[in-house]
Amino acid sequence: PKKRNSFSITLIQNFSLNNNLPNIENHNGLTINKGFTNDFSYLINLNLENVNFTIQPNMLAFLDLYDNKQIPTKSGPFSVLNDVKQSYNIQDFSNLGFKINLFGASAGYGNWNQWWGPGIHNSLVLTNNAQGINHFFIEGSGNVPISNNKIFYELKYIVSDKIKNQNNKYFYISSSLLKIRYKNFELGAGKQILSGGNIDLDWGLRDASTVLLTNKKINYWDQIHDIYLLYHSPSSGLKAFIEIGFPNRFFSGREINDYRDHSMGSNLGLRKYGAFNIEELI
Repeated sequence: PKKRNSFSITLIQNFSLNNNLPNIENHNGLTINKGFTNDFSYLINLNLENVNFTIQPNMLAFLDLYDNKQIPTKSGPFSVLNDVKQSYNIQDFSNLGFKINLFGASAGYGNWNQWWGPGIHNSLVLTNNAQGINHFFIEGSGNVPISNNKIFYELKYIVSDKIKNQNNKYFYISSSLLKIRYKNFELGAGKQILSGGNIDLDWGLRDASTVLLTNKKINYWDQIHDIYLLYHSPSSGLKAFIEIGFPNRFFSGREINDYRDHSMGSNLGLRKYGAFNIEELI
């Protein structure tokens, strides 16, 4: 059936009172100062037959607990502590982008933040705790019949737009993400490459778009491999998972495989849904 066009505006408002470290999880890189914070935004969504467009204007207001106190000047890593004043009003645009849907696949450009992995408050490689970056993407999904069941799969390919480093050179983040689900099990595998940013190497968006396939100049770039396995029991509401990620880092002049476990990250977890017969209560 033909997809019906739609338009929606969603009001999103969060109030926070913080007397500790500056952090709020899964909030697109939003940092909450020590004090009272009002985060206010509109999520505007336009869905046409083959095109989706979203934009979310944000406004952040602080009521600082230290208005009447003298705060010492701090530099370096101490400049981001929660007892350091920040701007009282911050405005930006998140979830800004468009997506084109054709032939069962989607492609687009935007600054939506990304999440990867089975966790909901922690991730080894991609998380929406951080602010989204401008990126191009293509994704698709489908299924393969096997006997009386089906294997479902999702595939996504992401390449960031250019990001400037301290040397005024551009670097890029490229990601390939695959999910396969069969019955109660889900397997995920991902690979990320951080490339460019080197003053002695010529590198651009076209190179970063294909580096996951060509491995061009791969010895110069940082890589992270990530894999997870998740088990879900619908009858009990239980989800159990293990996730492992490891980069291509050298240690003390040794080869990567000599000390691979020194840089490996892991994420183990159990979640139980449906407590007190409330489906979304964990």
